[in-house]
Amino acid sequence: MNGLFITVTPYIDHYGYLAVFGAILLEDFGMPVPGETLLIAGALLASRGKMDIVTLLWIACIAAIAGDNIGYAIGRFGGRGLVLRYGRYVLITKGRLTISVRVLE
Repeated sequence: MNGLFITVTPYIDHYGYLAVFGAILLEDFGMPVPGETLLIAGALLASRGKMDIVTLLWIACIAAIAGDNIGYAIGRFGGRGLVLRYGRYVLITKGRLTISVRVLE
């Protein structure tokens, strides 16, 4: 676990709050990004006085809400057609999508 923090800390050192915002936004949007890990690393830096914890929490909250809303909008307005059009890039075919829908019903 310590190695992971060593890996993400340079991003926070270089980009600051923007790194935390971007990672949490993308993670809540649905991409596999270590958003929580960056948030924890930011909190550790805040405990050392390098970041402000209140600002960090506000940024994390705004990024999470924005990411969730973006993901919802894509699903709501793009929906099945969007998945069928671009799903092949992430190995989702019409057959796999149909099987997934049957399992959920």
